[in-house]
Amino acid sequence: MVQNTCIVELQRDAYIKDLGVVFDEKLNFSQHISERITKAYSMLWLIRRNFRDIYTTAAFVLIYKHLVRSHLEYNNSVWAPYRKSDIDKLEKVQKMASKMIQGMGEF
Repeated sequence: MVQNTCIVELQRDAYIKDLGVVFDEKLNFSQHISERITKAYSMLWLIRRNFRDIYTTAAFVLIYKHLVRSHLEYNNSVWAPYRKSDIDKLEKVQKMASKMIQGMGEF
């Protein structure tokens, strides 16, 4: 009796996205953080472009929390940044938002 054995090679992916969180082989999350930062910057520019008439800090903070910070904190309990470089990248977005508050009415 001859048995046919079929060997199938599985392809390895560099990363996989599950429920919006990007996982890589080493659970590094740098790719996920980069995607979140890109989305947060696009939301900041959306605020800058479309909400020029915001003159109160409270209104800006409300819009920032809903449009920008929600992207930065998405599933944070899963990927919580622990590397200094990743934390610095995330804080850079927040620093840019605080500069926008200082310059309200000028942009």
